[in-house]
Formats: sequence, C-alpha cells, structure tokens
Amino acid sequence: MFLITVGMWHVENLDPIKPQPKQELFLMSQADITIYGGTAGSGKTFAEILAPLINIDDSNFNSIFFRRTRPELTAGGGIWDTSYKVYPRFNAVPNETLLRWEFKSGARVKFAPLQYDKDVHSYQSSAIPLIIFDELPQFTKYQFFYMLSRNRAPTGYNKSCWMMGSGNAEPGWLADLIAWWWNPKTGYPIPERSGIIRHFIMVQDEVVWVEESYRDERGNKPKSITYIYASLDDNQILKNNDPGYEANLLAQDEVTKERLLKSNWLITYSGGMFRKEWFHLIKKEDLPKMDETIRYWDWAATEVKDGNDPDYTVGTLCGMSGGNFYIIDIKRMRESPGTVEQKLFKAAEDDGFGTLIAWEEEKASAGKYNSHHLSGKLQGYKTLADPVSGDKIERAKPLASTAESGHVYVVIAPWNNDMFIELGQFGSGKGHKDIVDSLTGNHKIHTQTKRVWPRFTMTSCVKFKIDWSNSKASITHYGTFFLDTNNELYFVASFWDREESTLFVYAAHKYQNIDPQQVALNTTKLMNIKRVKVDKLIACSSLASGINSVASKINKELRKFGVNKALSLPVMDDRSGSIVYLSALSISNLVIVNQDCQEVAAQMASWVYNESKKPAAGFGFCEAMCLTGSELKVQVAKEAKKLSKPDYPSPIPKETEINSWQSA
Repeated sequence: MFLITVGMWHVENLDPIKPQPKQELFLMSQADITIYGGTAGSGKTFAEILAPLINIDDSNFNSIFFRRTRPELTAGGGIWDTSYKVYPRFNAVPNETLLRWEFKSGARVKFAPLQYDKDVHSYQSSAIPLIIFDELPQFTKYQFFYMLSRNRAPTGYNKSCWMMGSGNAEPGWLADLIAWWWNPKTGYPIPERSGIIRHFIMVQDEVVWVEESYRDERGNKPKSITYIYASLDDNQILKNNDPGYEANLLAQDEVTKERLLKSNWLITYSGGMFRKEWFHLIKKEDLPKMDETIRYWDWAATEVKDGNDPDYTVGTLCGMSGGNFYIIDIKRMRESPGTVEQKLFKAAEDDGFGTLIAWEEEKASAGKYNSHHLSGKLQGYKTLADPVSGDKIERAKPLASTAESGHVYVVIAPWNNDMFIELGQFGSGKGHKDIVDSLTGNHKIHTQTKRVWPRFTMTSCVKFKIDWSNSKASITHYGTFFLDTNNELYFVASFWDREESTLFVYAAHKYQNIDPQQVALNTTKLMNIKRVKVDKLIACSSLASGINSVASKINKELRKFGVNKALSLPVMDDRSGSIVYLSALSISNLVIVNQDCQEVAAQMASWVYNESKKPAAGFGFCEAMCLTGSELKVQVAKEAKKLSKPDYPSPIPKETEINSWQSA
C-alpha cells in the first residue's frame, strides 16, 4: 500500500494542476486495485494521467497505460493527447514512436495497445509498479488478471505497486467484479459504498470475497479492491467548458443513455431498447397525409414443418409526416417463396404506385439476383434494394431514439400485439426479430436514404421500338461506356429527340469480362451503326486514359467493322450537373427507358446518396447515364444559343441519316 497526500502539482511559471474532488479520491485510494468512473464525462482520463506523478522522482519507477488498439490511444482528444497537457510541465520528454514519456529521474510512463489475449504474454517477464487500463470494460477478464501478475516491483523499487482502471457502465465481467458497489435491482451505483475497500482471493479462476485479515497457507494477504463512482456532475470543468455535452448524452437511445449518463451497470438491450409506452396508438382514419410511404420487406426462406419455429417474411408499410414516423400496416407470413411473391405483388397493388417498395438485399450474388428479379417483376413501381450490414442492434438504435422521443405512431390493428412482443424481446436473444428488422430498414430509408433521382420511377420503363427505315433529322444518338472499380463495363445506348425534348434509352449491356472485339461487335449491332449516324461514343476517364487503354482497344476493333466513330471523353464530364439535368427531365417524364433495359431503369429508380453525401457506388448504368447527360447538356445549350441568334438556321448535313422511332 502507498500513502500520499494529493494537493496541487505546481510547476514554476505555470498554472497549478489540481484534481477535482472525485479525482482526488481516486488518486488517494489505498486499494491494490481501484476502479473509477461509471458515466461519460466524469474526468476519468485526466485522473489516470495524474496517477503516475507521485513516483516520477524514482528512477526505478515505470508505469503503463493500456487501450485495446493503438488508434484508440492516439485518437484526437484521447489519452495520449491528454498526457501532453500534463507531463511536459514536469520536463518529461515524449517519444511519439514508442508512445512513451521519460522524466528527468529516468522514470518512464508508456502507452501500449493490448488487443488480443495472447498479447499479454509479451509482458511475461515484466515488473510494472503501476498498470492502468483505460476503458477497462473493453478488455477481457483474462487480460486484466494476467497483468495483475506483472504488477510487481522492479529491481531497486521499494514502494507499493497498484493497478487502476476506468470505464463507463457496461454489463460484463467488470460489472460482475464490482457488483457489490451497485444495486442489483436498478443497476445504479450505491453512493454510500463508493470508495469502500473489499478483499478477495482467486479460487479456480473465480473471485472469492474474504476478510482483510485472511491469510492463505503461505501467509499471503488477499488483494484489495474498490470502486469509486463518478458522474458528469463530478466534472464541473467539462460542464463549464462544454455546456452542450450533457444534451448530447440525453439524445442517445434509452440503453446508451442509462449507461453513459446514469451509470447503469445492469441494463442491456434485452427489454430495454423499446418500451410500449413510447408508441402512440391512433385510428387509421386519423392518419395525416404522408410525405412518402414505403413498404419494406425482410425476407425469410423457411416454411413451417414438423413443429419448427422459422423466421417470418415481413413487409411493413410506414410513412412520414411532419417529422413523425407512422407504422400503417404489417404483413407477416411463413409461406413458400412462390406464395410470398404473390402476396408481395398483392400488397404492391393495394399500396399503389406512389408507395416505394424496398427490401433487404442479402449479401453475395443471390441477393443481387433476387433484387434484379423483383425489380423486373415490379414494373411501374418505385423499387429500392437495400444492402444492409452491421449489427442489428446498432441498426435499430435510430428507430428506438425516434420512438423514445415520442415521434412514432401506430395504427390500431390485429398485428399490434405481435409487433409489441417482438419489440419487447428485441436484443435478448429470445423470440423473433423480423418485424423489428423490417421497421428498422423502413425507418432508415425514410430518414437517411435520399434518392439521386427521386422522381424517376419504373413507370418510365415502357415498350417501344425504333423504325430504323425512316430518317428523322431531330435525333442524336449516344453510346456511353462506364468502367467501374470491379472492372465491369457498362454500356447504354440512347438518343435525344429535339422535337420531343425527350431522351430515349433503347439498349444496354454489362460486360463482366471485357473482350474489345465482342464489345465493338455488340455496340455496332445494338446501335445499328451501319445505318444511322451516331453523334458520339462516350467513355469515362478511367476507360479512355492511356495509349493502351480499353477504349483504344475497342476503337481498333470498331475500325475493323468499318466504324469510323471512336470512343472519346465527353466535352464536359459533370456528374453533379448531369444529375440535376436528368432529374429535371424525369420530373416531366422526359426520360424514357425501353422495357428491354429494365436493369437501367431499376438502377435509376433506386440510386441513393450514401453517408458521405455522394451517390453510392455500384450503379454503373447510372454513371453511364450521367456521362450521357453531361454530353447532352452541352449539346442542348449549344442549340439554345444558336436559336437565340438572328442568323439563318444551319442546314442539315446531307450525310445525316437518323431513323425515327415509333411507340409500340
């Protein structure tokens, strides 16, 4: 044990450092192991940084701080950054590479990652008087107790050795270790027990509590431990410097708020994530006019057989109005894939063309195939495939926060009971979670996902044919190529009808294996290049760069087929401007996609902005359309400029032989 008096650490010409009251209790603890904290913002990190200072005049002293990874140690505002506010005052010299401070006496303080259980063995022969675990709940029980064996005096050091740790409340091995210090019914710390020291021994890897006077057969004393509870209110410096910090904590979901703000060591996402009283029940006739409605499907593939209890296929219909989220209808079934599909189509018919149909897109090619199949079957409807990833609980937090804030309304219906049962059990590992998954996806699409072309729908996908035998001088053809990061080549053929002010997409193809000869042959056939004048074959910059580029190879093959038109960059590659321009056209239904190009229409209808506020990757047909739009924008601007001049109109070149099209 050690005995110190904590007051002010004063260095000449600098303001003194004085711990706040709870930090001072932590630093003055006489226990072998002291755990500090409980809530976010309670001053844990700064208190830990002060702990080694009592022994920095001892050349034999060394201390080590642990986080799970190096980035956690060096993150902005983290524990390494915090050390710079203190240790330079004592003329310590930092080593950025080794993350170590060395004081004049030779005393050292090191910061190190301890990511895996096996990493502790690198300290097998170490003797470290002070070991500090920052964010202790993130470490394993094995890591902590193994390092306790390294908490010993090095040669020449004749003072006490001790361990410290800090962290926010979280269920797990640490919560079990300090369970005496918090209420088993509420999970909240018991203030009057804070700082009381208890004693324990280890028996077959389990903690056994004993009296202080206990000695084993070899006369060894038990280890002493205490927990000092500290809250945000104990860190008035932070509250004064950042008055909005507490509001940030209050904005979290119920479980996170209980842990970070109230130090609840018991609460889990079992029965604590959703509460029935958060949801407002209303009659269907009281629903307001919705900004948008979405039917979101969460799939299941197993039928009921021999008493099994498989997951459900669930389709939730939800809407947004005035910032409130409305749960309007839930379809829940355990049927064969064919029956599920029939019921999906029936729901789409009942919901109407104005409702967006979205679904969880499973990983790998099977999910892509299913999305392609559905978007083709749901012609005329707005569709969106939603690739999901990450932990289900993390994905459900935004919905839980919205509900807790009182912004979720539920239409009174027979399915209410099933929904509330799932919500109540969600996170416990019990029961089904299909309704919650569907609601989570629906809420995400409503609140986070923004479509690039919001007014473009599958109704713009119609059947038309081109009459190649008739010429029409008002038509300009474009063939556009886009090469994505997966080395897949997307091709879109379209023409602009100046009389109709309409862009028609009439052919499309995706090449997973790029064969320049095959690409040239297909392009010649799809665009009927031998019979019509193609204004431009457009290539993206990654396709056209370099002498030996893919575009150069395709051009070479085109010449073999007698095609003199070559792939080239658009006059101005302006994706943002093209998005705006094509949106304006689609609002007026001036972008028409041939029914044979359903995948182009499906991508255009479902292209969304990702979290970085950029259109999501993986939509090659959409990128090709943007290249077309960039070129078209320039052409239309030039034509408008010509029309504004009082000159004679330009004659139509004799070689122009553009064929007309007719609607089927």
